[in-house]
Amino acid sequence: MDPFDKGLPVYTFENRCREDPDLVLDDEATKVLINAKGSRDNLSMEMSAFLDFLKDGKGSSDFTDKLQGAVESAREHKEWEVEYMTFRMKIQEERAEAAISQMIET
Repeated sequence: MDPFDKGLPVYTFENRCREDPDLVLDDEATKVLINAKGSRDNLSMEMSAFLDFLKDGKGSSDFTDKLQGAVESAREHKEWEVEYMTFRMKIQEERAEAAISQMIET
């Protein structure tokens, strides 16, 4: 899914002030959103292979083959699975608490 419907494979954002777009928060923070279904125009073969990997889960370059191996290794790591599920439950609890707080405030 393309979050902005522009067809770009990569969207890069930096912190700017809404009220004064010329004012940039110099915290060196950058947000990068990847659109695996975006256009492949002007992309390197490696980047195209990476986007294909994100879309299909199949390696087609040295990098994506290594990435596939790392993913398989992580899936076999049962302790990480428990940590992930615990973290996910914590996030769901915090979202529920935030929703309740917002309902109370209005």
